[in-house]
Amino acid sequence: LPTPCPMAAAEPKGGDALVEMSPEQQQQIENALKTAGNVVFPTHKPRDALYGLKSGVYNIGSGVVTGATALVTAPIIGAKTDGVRGFAAGLGVGLVSAVALPIAGVVNGTRQMVRGCINTAEAVDAHMSNKVWDPKEERWKPFVPYSLKTEAEEILGNSAAASEGQDGSSQRRRDPSHRVADMYYYDLLKVSSDATAGEVKKGYYKEARRCHPDRNPDDPEAHNKFQALGEAYRVLSSDQLRAYYDKYGRDEKDAKGGVDAEMQMEMAKLFFAVLFGGERFEPYIGQLGVSSVVDALVQEGMAQAMGSGSAGAGMTGLNIDEMKAAQTKREVQCAVDLAARLQPYVDAREDEFNAFVAKEVQDMSKATFGEPLLHAIGSSYTLCAQKCLGYHQSFLGVEGHITAMRMKGRSVSAYADVARKGVDSLNRVKEMVDLSEEEKKKAQKAMILPEPPTKEELQAKEESYMALPIKELRATCSSRTPPVSTVGCLEKKEVVDRLMRDDQRVFMEELDQVRSKQAAAASSSADESELSPEAQARLQEAMDRSLPTFMQTMVSASLVDVENTLKAACNKVVKDTSVPEETRIRRAQAMLLMGRAFSAARGTTKAARGEVQAKQMFEGTMAKTMAKAQGQEVHDDDEFVVEEQDPAPTAGGVETPPTAGAAEA
Repeated sequence: LPTPCPMAAAEPKGGDALVEMSPEQQQQIENALKTAGNVVFPTHKPRDALYGLKSGVYNIGSGVVTGATALVTAPIIGAKTDGVRGFAAGLGVGLVSAVALPIAGVVNGTRQMVRGCINTAEAVDAHMSNKVWDPKEERWKPFVPYSLKTEAEEILGNSAAASEGQDGSSQRRRDPSHRVADMYYYDLLKVSSDATAGEVKKGYYKEARRCHPDRNPDDPEAHNKFQALGEAYRVLSSDQLRAYYDKYGRDEKDAKGGVDAEMQMEMAKLFFAVLFGGERFEPYIGQLGVSSVVDALVQEGMAQAMGSGSAGAGMTGLNIDEMKAAQTKREVQCAVDLAARLQPYVDAREDEFNAFVAKEVQDMSKATFGEPLLHAIGSSYTLCAQKCLGYHQSFLGVEGHITAMRMKGRSVSAYADVARKGVDSLNRVKEMVDLSEEEKKKAQKAMILPEPPTKEELQAKEESYMALPIKELRATCSSRTPPVSTVGCLEKKEVVDRLMRDDQRVFMEELDQVRSKQAAAASSSADESELSPEAQARLQEAMDRSLPTFMQTMVSASLVDVENTLKAACNKVVKDTSVPEETRIRRAQAMLLMGRAFSAARGTTKAARGEVQAKQMFEGTMAKTMAKAQGQEVHDDDEFVVEEQDPAPTAGGVETPPTAGAAEA
């Protein structure tokens, strides 16, 4: 990836937002670009011009979306980590990322578009030869029948294909011979060390109900026991935290950062999971791709800004190969889960299937952004099913080809919408960068000792006082803080002398204030340009004004991510040659019914419809994220924002992009 790092060190032009960039700022930009090159921007070979265009727009949009997202989340995570200093460090990381990532996105996006145009001739020849594109090897290959079961065994493990319940919840049991360093958390929940995620959850709820303080008012230790259960569930319900705990145990976390460091690393991921549907939607859409990117970016940047030199303990970082592998695993898992949900209809248990779909719609329509997410899922299911049935049931597969064209048009439109909103976010970022530089200059100016007035200036001021009527001079004395006494002053000259002495007192106070600031900065080893609490408050106000734009961009990008993932997953389900053709057709029919039901869903709350004020939505999501991260018992139904069941939309809420769900229904 050709990184435009030299631009960061170039001679600044007039009006540039990064004027007089310090070496530390240049290093932060280079670090952000390096991280972006590794985790944000796909550099895979585009198979033709259309895919090159999509990849290019995705790169540009990813740079803007990820930069804006980091700008929103980094200060909050920093403040939770290290108070005011952490907020300032996080804000710096967010601003640098918001400027650097769009630049890298434009560079790599342009490169992908050019590569796609070059590869178009090869793509035309491959189509004529009945070849298919292999995204893993990035080359055209002869057609080979696809088996979902085989891929699931390869990607997810031997028991993956049979390990999912109808609700998609994970029931995979780990190797019984797996050794753990500490059994304390497992014993608290009364589960074995090879317990499945479902067993861990069941054990927690069972013990939590038994030990809840409200049920044990006479037990002084009930509160501590309940908190310990929450801590155990927080660790064991996260694959990353559980793996770290199994390896090092509970005693290592204080010495190495341990589980607490890992918790901070998962903050961004948890934030997106809470913001977009919580636990209800994860079995359908997996973990959003942008959450992994922001998590790696924020943690890497925070480590640099806080001077730790490296990321937190246990942080592995991500690279493009890991991102591809994670996305492939996500698509396969979604396909396996979807096939399991469709199985009752395939087995001619239509009533059971219809009841399950109705229950899912009822539950998922309560979650935050539940309505747009349901419409995105429904649209993906509907279009894929219509394409499959069109190929099998229409004359020469005409209807399938028409649906495929509609899917491509929808994809281009969605990317264009992300790009448009990305430009709006970029403009907001530019405004915040300008404000940040202005506040830094004010802070630097406030640290300069004021020059004492010269004799000429003192004489001129005295003459200006003498030119005023004595009545006006006395009024000026009374308006000072504290008031200047004129008792005993019979002559104008006496009043002027007292005003001059008060001017000297004000100057000395200003001098003492600057010296105090310098001493405080020296004792804390802080940068002279560090923002004051007042400046941080002004920046926070600017961020609050920008939140609706940032939130709209995040929502649009996340919906595109969901639809792209489900498009791949649905294709795996209906192209699975390990089952008879009749089964594939039944799967497509069930998928069509489920897609139409999801597309017709209506959010039952304003938060579910995305109509809550952006600031309310963000603060409520962050509060819920922190509660979950700290091990508190939080359900997706818990309301962290004040809202009503009134279905009428409110002005000023978060705009959710239109989906084809309603039209498909």
